[in-house]
Amino acid sequence: LRWLGQLFAHAPWLSLDGAGSVSADLQVVEGKVAAGSRFSVPEVAVVAEVMGNRIKGLAHAEGNFTTNAKGELLPTVKILVEEFNIAANDNPGTPYVRGRDLRLDLEAGEDLAALGDSLRARLVFKNASLPDLRVYNRYLPNDHLHIDGGSGMLSGDLRLDAAGDIGAGWIRMTASKARMRMAGIAMRGDLGINTRLRRLDLAKRNFAVDGSSIRLDNISFSEPAGETRSGWWARINLPRARMDWDKPLAVEGNAQVTMKDVGFLLSLFSRQRDYPGWVFKLVDAGQAQVTGRVQWRGDTLVLDRVVAGNDRFDLMARMRLRGQQRTGSLYAKWGKLSVGLEMERPKNRFHLIRARQWYDSQPALLP
Repeated sequence: LRWLGQLFAHAPWLSLDGAGSVSADLQVVEGKVAAGSRFSVPEVAVVAEVMGNRIKGLAHAEGNFTTNAKGELLPTVKILVEEFNIAANDNPGTPYVRGRDLRLDLEAGEDLAALGDSLRARLVFKNASLPDLRVYNRYLPNDHLHIDGGSGMLSGDLRLDAAGDIGAGWIRMTASKARMRMAGIAMRGDLGINTRLRRLDLAKRNFAVDGSSIRLDNISFSEPAGETRSGWWARINLPRARMDWDKPLAVEGNAQVTMKDVGFLLSLFSRQRDYPGWVFKLVDAGQAQVTGRVQWRGDTLVLDRVVAGNDRFDLMARMRLRGQQRTGSLYAKWGKLSVGLEMERPKNRFHLIRARQWYDSQPALLP
């Protein structure tokens, strides 16, 4: 069945191979394949390389030849991979995703000879198994975010070009009882990530991820000093953001967050025991709306222009995490009480007098 691959001579990311039976009905007019032709292959080996990942499995393939609005021949091939696995190109022997019923639809807009040049593809799969979330650590700067365990499910709907690169689409991941560490805080709970992709740079793996979102539910977390909390949740939306699909990932954009309370945000800056006693009353002050800017490049994570609060309190913050270094400032106000916090190793410095003036005098971390 290697002849099938010749249909995609200019699509080196896709190969079809093996031996088997073929059912075909070819219509030929003036020496050329004509509309109405079709073929069906009950079983063929498929390997597709997409964005550094190798998708592999046995599939059923069907091809049809119709005409478009201009009367030009339009070849289409539909491939259904009944069982598949996904592995990184640099580690093909260790699949990290296993699933069923992956669909790969291929279409050309001109004629059979130009199928590879004008190829458009759609890749769809649902609820594939992610047995071990730790596989994603290869994309993460481990100093700031590290996955310690858990399993999940992965779904996707992606539009590919003739080179096998993603043009647009979405990827969704859900996980229950995931274990991770963020900025020194151990977390456990349910995770949902919906990534919406639109490629910006044809030469680089640079995407707009506007409209992407993250859900955190049933979260428990422990500070380095031992204080623990449970039942925390957050909803994170990225109305405008950019992502570089590389190792490690790079993300930059604006965030809008609704969270159960500001307990996790306060814990990022200092231990509970170090704050003035009234500060953690903010945690009991209810749900908070948060906006801010985020930039994550290499080993550096920056949060800037963070504004949080409700009708009972106000909180503002900025933070830079670079390797083991932490710098930043925080301002909290509750009624007539206010405090500023300056992150300074080995011990943070608190500003209790003219706290707002001090905070406003600190430089922004992002342009």
